[in-house]
Amino acid sequence: MLHRLFRVVGRSALLITASVTVAGAANMAVKAPPPAPPPAVSTWTGLYVGINGGGDWGHTSWTYANGAPAPHDASGGLFGGTVGYNWQVAPSWVVGVEGDWDWSRITGSTACPNNTFSCQSRIKGFSTARGRVGYTWDKWMLYATGGGAWGRVTIQTVDSAGPVACLNGATSATCGTTSTRNGWTAGLGVEGFLWQNVSGKLEWLHYDLGTGNFGVDALAANPVSSRQTGNMLRVGLDWHIANTK
Repeated sequence: MLHRLFRVVGRSALLITASVTVAGAANMAVKAPPPAPPPAVSTWTGLYVGINGGGDWGHTSWTYANGAPAPHDASGGLFGGTVGYNWQVAPSWVVGVEGDWDWSRITGSTACPNNTFSCQSRIKGFSTARGRVGYTWDKWMLYATGGGAWGRVTIQTVDSAGPVACLNGATSATCGTTSTRNGWTAGLGVEGFLWQNVSGKLEWLHYDLGTGNFGVDALAANPVSSRQTGNMLRVGLDWHIANTK
């Protein structure tokens, strides 16, 4: 009799325990999945490298020592590379430095005071080193920029009648001088992230390479004083090496 009582009590205890376990499991709140990591946020801070290209519209002043002028307009294209560094100093403000070097073919010409000659100018290479200050919103930045500019300038004459004696002792129909001129540049631009690490930009720069003296043809006593100024419109793509936080 006692044995049967123990068996009934044991079965009842097992049933009660199972009921409590099931009820507790049913009442337990389902755990929410862990939150997804926040998406990477773009920041302008960091090193970047890129490419750029565009067009140039400029003017070459040209005055012989005797006062005879031969000014003319010049135009052409350019293409090259860019390197820079940005610091995001406030949520909406960025400062930075940028340098570039472009191969260029910016040319112009006009008839010289002696009409048998053509007076020609050429900028074979162009580079800048500039500071930038930008205002940002979302993934875009509007910036102002300015600094130094350098151009590899050639001033030459071409004699349509044939070869003449040049200043360097050679005999050629084309005689002139090439030198690196330095000056300043300033402009505006807009840049925006196209992908997380790649931005595109459009910028306008005005430049002035200063005045220099150039020897042409065989008239050593009558050098040319020349100055190159102009405007360039460029587009570019920059790869930001580390631009997430």
